Amino acid sequence: MKPTKKKQKAPLKKHSFQKADTSFVEKKGVAKVNTSVNMPFSKGNFKIMLTGIGVLLLGFIVMSLDTEEFGQGFIGLTLGPIIVVVGFAIQFFAIFHSPKTEQE
Repeated sequence: MKPTKKKQKAPLKKHSFQKADTSFVEKKGVAKVNTSVNMPFSKGNFKIMLTGIGVLLLGFIVMSLDTEEFGQGFIGLTLGPIIVVVGFAIQFFAIFHSPKTEQE
């Protein structure tokens, strides 16, 4: 029998999550860690989302106000669902809206 060679294990690669945060900002001899975080939504996006939630609630309230039997009138079958669809469109816009950034 031939002696088999043992395979050497390759050294482990360092992944990006294993690296320590070395981004320091020095100011007047004091080192501070850079804690800036990129949020996916801006303040404007959240305002648009709250508006969309309000419109959705308004649409469901309008649907419940119908005085016809089983909500079969114009308000319950037409106006309320249109308002709800508009609310969902506002939510869609709020998610995909990117704020304008200032270019230097």
